[in-house]
Amino acid sequence: MTVPNSYLKIVSAVKSGKLKEPFFPFEVVKACKIKNVESFRKIPSRYRKGNPYGNKTLFIRLKDGSYKLTRPFKT
Repeated sequence: MTVPNSYLKIVSAVKSGKLKEPFFPFEVVKACKIKNVESFRKIPSRYRKGNPYGNKTLFIRLKDGSYKLTRPFKT
């Protein structure tokens, strides 16, 4: 399974310092200039630790609803 293109944009933004962790989805939309906001909102949830879809774990959801990336990055 390949990683979503949005994930690669998030990794790049975190590495460059444009996006600070932990982050909320609206912060990612601004930092990564994501055009399809509705489809992006599903990415962290679908690829979070413990997701019900059986997808790779790319994000960790924190109690406040924010996310951080798992390490090492899966690119």
